[in-house]
Amino acid sequence: MSTIAVSNQVASAAVGAAEPTKSFWNKVYDRMIQGQQARAEKAVAAYLASHGGMLTDDMEREIMAKFSANNLLSRAR
Repeated sequence: MSTIAVSNQVASAAVGAAEPTKSFWNKVYDRMIQGQQARAEKAVAAYLASHGGMLTDDMEREIMAKFSANNLLSRAR
């Protein structure tokens, strides 16, 4: 017969452990992504507002065509 000893001290320390802090560059990257996301949301909201304000399947297709990365890359050429 074997037994396993469990310590409450280890378990409680693991539960209360905080998330490790991010490096400077990880924070910079996260902020850049947040900024891009906010700009994209504002652009889509403005597009919707200027085209009636209702999100339909057709409008969603138009938004994807207008704001997709492939479309932006092909316009730059």
